Amino acid sequence: MDVKLAFLHGNLNEEVYVDQLPGYVQQGNARKVYRLKKALYGLKQAPRILIVYLYVDDLIYTGNDLIMFEEFKQTMMEEFEMTNLGMMHYFLGIEVIQSVAEIFINQKKYALEILDRFQMKNCNSATIPVEPNLKLTKDREGKKINSTLYKQMVGSLMYLTATRPDIMYAVSSISRFMNSPIKFHLLAAKRILRYIKGTPDLGMLYQRRRKLNLVGFSDSDYAGDLNDRKSISGYVFMLGSGVISWSSKKQPIVTLSTTEAELVVATSCACQAIWLRNILENLNYKQEEASIIHYDNTSTIKLSRNRPKSRSKITYCSNFELIVLVAVELDDVPSATSAMTSVSDCDSVVGFEMYLGVHVYFPVK
Repeated sequence: MDVKLAFLHGNLNEEVYVDQLPGYVQQGNARKVYRLKKALYGLKQAPRILIVYLYVDDLIYTGNDLIMFEEFKQTMMEEFEMTNLGMMHYFLGIEVIQSVAEIFINQKKYALEILDRFQMKNCNSATIPVEPNLKLTKDREGKKINSTLYKQMVGSLMYLTATRPDIMYAVSSISRFMNSPIKFHLLAAKRILRYIKGTPDLGMLYQRRRKLNLVGFSDSDYAGDLNDRKSISGYVFMLGSGVISWSSKKQPIVTLSTTEAELVVATSCACQAIWLRNILENLNYKQEEASIIHYDNTSTIKLSRNRPKSRSKITYCSNFELIVLVAVELDDVPSATSAMTSVSDCDSVVGFEMYLGVHVYFPVK
C-alpha cells in the first residue's frame, strides 16, 4: 500500500508560520500570515513527525487471514489517502517473485543502477568479490582518493547486502577505511562491483517447508585485521531452506587465541539466536527444541559448556547460561560460513552461495 502525500499527515507541535501564497492573499489581511497545523514538504520537522507513525510511505503487510487483511486495509485507507498496490513485487529496491511454493528476492535493478552510477557498467566481471586471501590495511603513504565518492560506493554496496550475503565480508572489509581511503581501497571496492557485474541475478530463495527449524553457523578469522590484530566474526542463520540473518564484522576486543576469538563470535551468535527465537514465537512459530549452532572449534564448544575461568568469563559466560536454559545447543562441524570471515578461492564463494540458497531464480513449472 502506498500513502499519498505522506508528509502532509503529520501534526506539528511547534509554531510555524508561512507567508500567504501569491495570488491567494486574503483581501484586508495582506499583512497576516498562516500558522501551519500539518507538516509540509521542506520543513525540517516533517520527516521526524512522519517517522513516528510510518517508516516510509510504502507499507508491507502479510498474514493468513483474508478477513483481517480487508479490515486492516479498510482501516488504513480511512485514516490516510492510500492506494492498494496488490501483491508485493517491488519494495525499496528489492524485487520479489512469489508463488504458492516459494519466494525469491533479489536486487537486480538496484545492482545495475549501482554499476551505472559508478561507471562500471561496461567493466570486466570478476568471479569472486575479493582477491584471494587479500587483507586490506591502512597505508598513510598511499595515494589519497575522493573520500566522498568512496563513501557513496560503500554505502550503496551496504544496501545491496540486504539480499546478498555473499558480498557481506567484502563490503565489511572496505567499510573500515571510510575516513582516509586510498587507491588500494578503491580498487577493492571496484572489485566488488566487478563481481556484481557478473552476478546481478543472484538472490535468495525461500521454499515452502512443513517444519521451520532455526539453525546457526559461525566462524572467526583469528587476528584477521592486520591494523589492530582484532579477529573477524561471521555468522549466518537459516530458517527452513533459506538464510534469514547474517553478519560479518570486526570483534570489539583483541583476543589471545583462536579459541577465545571463536568464543566471542559464539556469544554474539547465541544472542542473535535468542532474538530470532523471540521473533518467531511472536509470529506463532515457537521453536520447541533448542536451536543448533554449528562451530568448527571443539575447544570453544567445551568451554561454552562449562563456566569459563579465563579473563573473558564476565563478558562471555552467557553461552553457558543459554545452554542451561536449553535455548541453544552447540555442535562441531566444518564451518559453512568461512566466506563471512575470509575468501580463499572461487570454490569457497560458490559453495557458500549454494549452501545459503543464493542463486539465480528458475521458476517452478
